[in-house]
Amino acid sequence: MGGVGFLEFFMRKGAHFAMYALLGLFVDRAFRSFAKSHCFAWSFIFVFLYAISDEFHQFITGGCTPLYQDVMIDTAEGITGILMQILMKRRA
Repeated sequence: MGGVGFLEFFMRKGAHFAMYALLGLFVDRAFRSFAKSHCFAWSFIFVFLYAISDEFHQFITGGCTPLYQDVMIDTAEGITGILMQILMKRRA
């Protein structure tokens, strides 16, 4: 893999983490603008279903391997964003 391959892997995983965290953050923010209760649960469900749809897309796309572990990792990344939104809201 080498140094360049490792750097590319690290950058791709970092970008993936950031995108799912932002998804969780923005989805939670959107739910909180419309409803005041159960926002965490709805945001969690949305991110989880999006992660499943992403893996399904990989399933129907050639050359990609769908993994249930990726769904769990993506959901955890989304939860990070949701928690960031909650913390920012409490500080304000």
